[in-house]
Amino acid sequence: LLAQVDSSVGGKTGVDFKGNKNMIGAFYQPEFVYINSSTLKTLPYRQVAAGLAEALKYGYIIKKELVNYFKENIDKIIALDKSCIEHIIFESCDAKAFVVGEDEKENGLRAILNFGHTFGHSVETLNEFKLLHGECVAIGMVAAVYYSLKKGNVQKEDLDLLKELLTKMKLPILCDNSSEDIIEQMQYDKKTASGKITVISLESIGKAAIEKNAPIAAIKEATDYITK
Repeated sequence: LLAQVDSSVGGKTGVDFKGNKNMIGAFYQPEFVYINSSTLKTLPYRQVAAGLAEALKYGYIIKKELVNYFKENIDKIIALDKSCIEHIIFESCDAKAFVVGEDEKENGLRAILNFGHTFGHSVETLNEFKLLHGECVAIGMVAAVYYSLKKGNVQKEDLDLLKELLTKMKLPILCDNSSEDIIEQMQYDKKTASGKITVISLESIGKAAIEKNAPIAAIKEATDYITK
């Protein structure tokens, strides 16, 4: 599901290197993408949930109505209702195709697709990839929304809803790592330049912001929030 809603669209062909995420790669666009949602029934639920995390991401960065759709249909989504899942796949692909169409090589706008990933990639690496990518993105989104809450851009109810949706989908919202280790690992993030960490935050639900040189104190507060 993660491939159907996210990685199959956009042309990125990255590989991990020396334990760090997506450090080597290229842009190589497919001729077309064929998606058969029936194959999802062969997956363990954990894999499905990981894909749902990436789909929910699009609601927070560009399609507020998708957050509402998750809220209103969460039980059917968890049950893999065909119409719900196909709607989510379509909306996710539509959102990503728009962003990639505007900025194929990630010179600007495309960076918003990394919402939750700055925190999430660090957690993923620190746990030696024992957690699925989508699970780490879920944790990272909690940190990013908390970060945005502290900036005054979203409400506590928005953070509570995210945590509720993720919990219902049996996705983690906390990790066992220390804030210090998470922040140290962020130095290897592809968006980090000269030691300055870029965080994808929210201006509001459905509108992401690219925040270069994010304050370490604010990052520390957000990472404290997601550590057990």
